[in-house]
Amino acid sequence: MGIQASGGDRPLRHELRGRVDRYRERYEAQAVAEASKNFTTFNAFVRSEMRNGRLKLAVKMAVRNAQLCSCSRQLKAEAEERR
Repeated sequence: MGIQASGGDRPLRHELRGRVDRYRERYEAQAVAEASKNFTTFNAFVRSEMRNGRLKLAVKMAVRNAQLCSCSRQLKAEAEERR
């Protein structure tokens, strides 16, 4: 059985993946890798960047997008039923 991470080292939400990928592109992957060496894990580094506002609202945005998609599907289904 693997070691369970805790605190800042615990796994990130999958909704953050796209945001982290764009962050790596924006700040160049090599620079991000170099900066993350000061942390115990890359996940701890990402959480630090979120706290500092460089990856802000990533989870809230992902949840909001999921809600909008859900509403859109519901409205589309209702429109189909009316036809």
